[in-house]
Amino acid sequence: MPPTTRSESFPHTLDIVRSTFTAGDGAQISVSLHGGHVCSWRTADGIERLFLSTLTDWHSAAAIRGGIPVIFPQFASRGPLQKHGFARISTWTLITTSVRENGDGFVHLALRDSAESRLQFPYAFKLDLHITFSGKTLNTELFVTNTDAQAFEFTCALHTYLSTQIAQSSIRGLSGCRYQNGVADSHLNFDSSGLLRINGEVDSLFFQVPTQVELVTDDATVTVRQAGFPDVVVWNPWAEGCAKISDLENDAYQHFVCIESAAIERPVTLAAGLQWRGHQQLAVRS
Repeated sequence: MPPTTRSESFPHTLDIVRSTFTAGDGAQISVSLHGGHVCSWRTADGIERLFLSTLTDWHSAAAIRGGIPVIFPQFASRGPLQKHGFARISTWTLITTSVRENGDGFVHLALRDSAESRLQFPYAFKLDLHITFSGKTLNTELFVTNTDAQAFEFTCALHTYLSTQIAQSSIRGLSGCRYQNGVADSHLNFDSSGLLRINGEVDSLFFQVPTQVELVTDDATVTVRQAGFPDVVVWNPWAEGCAKISDLENDAYQHFVCIESAAIERPVTLAAGLQWRGHQQLAVRS
């Protein structure tokens, strides 16, 4: 049986449509085929766990600002392609939806190469996004299949925007990891307990992270577990950055932090006919 589904246009436009899916226990996600994008995740208690900007331009082909953008085949500007690649602005296909016997909701989206994608990335490929959700858990699996006759390289990420009050939040699990700052002359604010507190712009890549990462707040902890993705990105543009980003409210930096499961430092080399899998699990503990 498919999850309870509702499709609706975003406010003030008919251009981009999202569909809302409900699991057996009432947990919900909304998904857009534009970008294969998870736009919303409400746990079974009705609380929204992802940040989505109210200033996203739904009339354009730009990426959706918030939720979980899929980054492929290039992270940021670390290569010759457009920033963050093309998957997050491509039109995906809904393959199937279901409610499993245990009540979990399940959504399967896919993206194949096209004449347009091959102008940038001259390879045949298939992306599959499996989204499984219930209670207070969201699992997102990205499969990359090389359907070409030759090997190719890629970097990728699930660019997850977690809703939080940044002043009351900290991040556990990254202290001691090797990292690279994307903000010149910045430093990370780790306290004596190893908690990372964000009090300014941060754009940091943590490499080969060996443990789970936790977003700790006064009333809940969101645990980020990953497999296949060796790296983690933490991003918050702070006030100065928000002022430069047209689809972010000036105070948006107070209400989210991106904790991204990623494969960046060492590009994935995928031989012809093979498949790579990256898995991210978000789990909320009150």
